[in-house]
Amino acid sequence: MSNDGENIRSMISQMKEFYQQISLLLKTVDTQLKKEKWVNPNNTAIADSSKHIDYPSYWLPAEIFRFYLNMEENPKRLGFVSALVDDDKHGNYEIKEPLVTGGCFDYETEKKQTDDEDYYRYSKFYGYLSKKYDLKTNGEIFSFKKDMVDPEFQGEFENGQIFAIPLVTLLDEKDVKSKMTDPLMSILRSKR
Repeated sequence: MSNDGENIRSMISQMKEFYQQISLLLKTVDTQLKKEKWVNPNNTAIADSSKHIDYPSYWLPAEIFRFYLNMEENPKRLGFVSALVDDDKHGNYEIKEPLVTGGCFDYETEKKQTDDEDYYRYSKFYGYLSKKYDLKTNGEIFSFKKDMVDPEFQGEFENGQIFAIPLVTLLDEKDVKSKMTDPLMSILRSKR
């Protein structure tokens, strides 16, 4: 008697639990950043997906993200956190393990919202820059300018900072704060 059907069903349940844990991680960051007046004005968490029968590789998200604004203290800066859980669907980067990335993008003018069509690409910037600049997944902050990014990924921003850590290093709310939120707040408070 084969257990293939049960194994497939178990795998699907594990995938649902995995995405629920990513949601909890991002909601934890949301709550921690909100205390610092950095808020996400919408509920968007994924992009670059499809329901189309011909694109099954787009059915599951490869990156899950949140973007943050603080219009009182830094209206020209856009913060973000994203989980990169698979290789880029367009072949622009590969990852060895799921990562959580964070950082910011600086603009010449203030940002009013976080629904710019380019934003979903911004959630992937660690992946875009990691191979070209040999970035490490140890939380080290990497500063970049717009012209360091391939033209097809450039948006309206002028420069930015990013960092990444392995997803599996975040075990609880305390880890999220010390390894993700605190370093992100350090970047968001910095003067550029």
